Amino acid sequence: MEEFDHLKIPLKDVILATDNFGPRNLVGRGGFGSVYKGELSRPEGCIMVAFGTPGYCDPLYMETGILSKESDVYSFGVVLFEVMCGTLCCEYRDGRLLGILVPMWKKCFEEKRLDEIITHGLENMEPGSFITFSTIAYRCLRPSRKERPTMVKIVQKLKIALEQQEVFEDLKKRMNFEGMRRIADQAVFPLSYVTQSQLLLLFMKGVLIDNGKTWFSVNKKGQHCELISAPTCISTSDNTLFIAPNANLVSRFEHLLKYISPQELRLKVKTQFLSPNVTYIINLVYECGCYHHCDWRIPFKYKLEEMSQYSMSCVARVGKDGWLRTELFQFTSTKNEHHFDIQFSSEIMFGEDGSISIEGIEFCPVDFEKDEKKVDMQPAYAKWAERLPNDYAKIIKDIDQESMTRKEIYFLLRKGVYINNSQQWFSISKKSKKRIMLPARAILPKENLGWSFLSRRKSWHWKSLPGSRFKEAAECCDKNHFTINARIESQVLSPDIWLFREFEWMEF
Repeated sequence: MEEFDHLKIPLKDVILATDNFGPRNLVGRGGFGSVYKGELSRPEGCIMVAFGTPGYCDPLYMETGILSKESDVYSFGVVLFEVMCGTLCCEYRDGRLLGILVPMWKKCFEEKRLDEIITHGLENMEPGSFITFSTIAYRCLRPSRKERPTMVKIVQKLKIALEQQEVFEDLKKRMNFEGMRRIADQAVFPLSYVTQSQLLLLFMKGVLIDNGKTWFSVNKKGQHCELISAPTCISTSDNTLFIAPNANLVSRFEHLLKYISPQELRLKVKTQFLSPNVTYIINLVYECGCYHHCDWRIPFKYKLEEMSQYSMSCVARVGKDGWLRTELFQFTSTKNEHHFDIQFSSEIMFGEDGSISIEGIEFCPVDFEKDEKKVDMQPAYAKWAERLPNDYAKIIKDIDQESMTRKEIYFLLRKGVYINNSQQWFSISKKSKKRIMLPARAILPKENLGWSFLSRRKSWHWKSLPGSRFKEAAECCDKNHFTINARIESQVLSPDIWLFREFEWMEF
């Protein structure tokens, strides 16, 4: 950059030449602020030049005197912050510049204190939309020009923020405000809200209700979630089973339930606020200090009272709140209130004292993958070959790949294709992880029909369903549990990835 040293203009010279950006030197106002004139003394003589408003100017331009397209990105980021804060980036008094607010705005973002500077009304903005908007604005102000986003990326992020806010506004219209207020009236700690937006945001964060027995929240689809305290689900007067939460892990309830091996445990759970016609996962939420990240085997079996056999989940996962979660069952809610009698049986000793601490039973709506018809937002220069699995050609060997581009193959696999003589359905996720679906015929054991009447009762009826990926679907015949057996080639699975089984079903 030494060849451009003669173009560098120190900031003190700019301030002196423009009379500290005084009104007499104002030339006009542009999209990124005001433009000033000033006279500079150079070795070759005095010259008249124009300067932009310091608040909008790229600091690197002020240092080097060199403009670039990234300088415009910086200026646009300042404008985005002005929109958030509802004020200009510069403070004036009597027409004279007092200070620039941009450094303070950046510091507030870094310290997560944007709520102190944003304009009135934005506190009711959908959290995800606000994070998307503010993050891209901050990235525009990065010191290094290489770290700043392109205008294409900025437009993409702003569109996402708009879509998130539109979904939130649509959700407000569909929510039953009176029903929300009735639930809010049960809050342990009084809720402070005026508008429907404020109440909805409180529910999206979660609220303790029902005398501290239930943690209630709403997801982005407006579906209700419940976490019911474990101590309220057990009928016992033995206070030794109730313990205070671990100081290292924040609980939503005052007490946890201490489950001591090898005792049997029975939890009678009653929901009150579930959304009808929504498929829910029933999770056990707990902590166990003896767990190692390399071993997530669950040390107990469980079943509903009406079941004759116990089930076992293979893995536990750590939620965003730090609590372990084990999926127990799935069901489709038909009303607000449901009753479940869940029985647990310990298999092994876990922990030095043989116990875990159970926070509660969680009812969480199943988060089905978003509509596959939505096209992934990818830049035109995306390297499609890198987004495909390394062995994709071998997996989909029955498909004519020569007539297709890598981009076309990528979107084909995102949608899904038949493999292995149409006996399996293969697809990839947005993160290019492999997924495989097996037909019911491949996982349900064959039935051995004897000669007696009882032995000839079928467990499954086989029928074709419109829209199914496979020729036949299995209809259960009066059976509350079943066994599956599956063998999958490791080639069609992604390495070093946790695997989860999912079932697709319809209710009649």
